[in-house]
Amino acid sequence: MKGITAVFLSLVIAPAAVKSAPRYPALEQISMNAPAAPSPAVSKPTAYDLGSAPKRMSACAHATVWSGAGDDGGKQEVETQLRKGEPVLLREEKGDWARIEAVEQLEFTHNKRWEGYPGWVRRSDLCESRGTGLRDAVADKSARSRANPDAILAAAEQFLGDPYFWGGVPESGGKQGIDCSGLVFYSYRANGMLLPRDAHEQWMKARPIRADEMRKGDLIFSGKPDGAGGTKITHVMMYISEDYFIEATGGTVRKTRKATAMEKFGASFRGLRSGDAAAGTTVYFGSFLH
Repeated sequence: MKGITAVFLSLVIAPAAVKSAPRYPALEQISMNAPAAPSPAVSKPTAYDLGSAPKRMSACAHATVWSGAGDDGGKQEVETQLRKGEPVLLREEKGDWARIEAVEQLEFTHNKRWEGYPGWVRRSDLCESRGTGLRDAVADKSARSRANPDAILAAAEQFLGDPYFWGGVPESGGKQGIDCSGLVFYSYRANGMLLPRDAHEQWMKARPIRADEMRKGDLIFSGKPDGAGGTKITHVMMYISEDYFIEATGGTVRKTRKATAMEKFGASFRGLRSGDAAAGTTVYFGSFLH
């Protein structure tokens, strides 16, 4: 981005001495002038690779980010969604499609490095960027001390009863559906804190805590072995109080709901330690608030 050389994100929190899975590389400095990631194979002459000069754009309206360009003939999957006005970097144009980096939605898994969420949108979904850039959106260290856990939970509760939708991050009050990490991401972002977009990355950056240390707005993660000696987090929930939490859950329920640890894991939170197996998953506890 012009006029912005780098943005440092303050999501790195010193780990606590609790039972937890191996941590991952620290969040790196993200430069708005960094070279673009290698472009996917281009089959049409209409493709234009922007190379090392990504263009700063924003979403004209609420938009869906897909795994590939729609005219490639391959299977498309929903990756995430953009709110109206959300900043992106335009990396490549291909016919009616644009490969973008959603710079406010941090993730690690796609390319094994910290970056904005990559994917494809309709070119018509993008407008010339207005506003002051990432600095205003990215939470700094003081945001954590200013955060109101009750307000974070209130932001999540507006989606109670809404349908589960993989990759969903709706506009405020929208009924398009939301997924588990989208619920957490939205609720924190609405209160001035920018977390990674997906559940696994949220777990990577959360401070490990014990179950008896949980406070309002803290996070409960569940996952399974990844086959390589680590853990793959597949779900995230937000703690309310006692044994209650809020989640956007798929499966047979497929909605945002409040539930108890006993309903979900067959045990109370008091009986679980971070790293314990429960109901076929491994459970962890983390915080961005304390």
